[in-house]
Amino acid sequence: MYIDLRDPIRTEMNGRVKQKSPWHTGRKISSNLLIYILNGALTLRIGDEIYSGKAGTAFLIPAQVQYAPTQVSELEYLFFHFDSPKDVTDKSDSQKISATSSLPQGEYA
Repeated sequence: MYIDLRDPIRTEMNGRVKQKSPWHTGRKISSNLLIYILNGALTLRIGDEIYSGKAGTAFLIPAQVQYAPTQVSELEYLFFHFDSPKDVTDKSDSQKISATSSLPQGEYA
């Protein structure tokens, strides 16, 4: 899934969270979800795939896709639930992000 960042994005909910264990056993949500790890490590099942990340990793979970945190290690992260007017399948545009894009290090609070 790719999101065209030139179009307006509507944020539904966002926040900063600290977790010591997985916070649910799996769900689908009606909006897209971006998780950015500030500290610690996280392993997520997104659809049928397993992804792992540490500080500086971003996960993009599409709306209506089953996901579940499976491993958490002293995790602190930012989350953003958002809708976008269109998802784009053309991967050639450099202004788009994918499910496991790395974001620049910095302060995101």
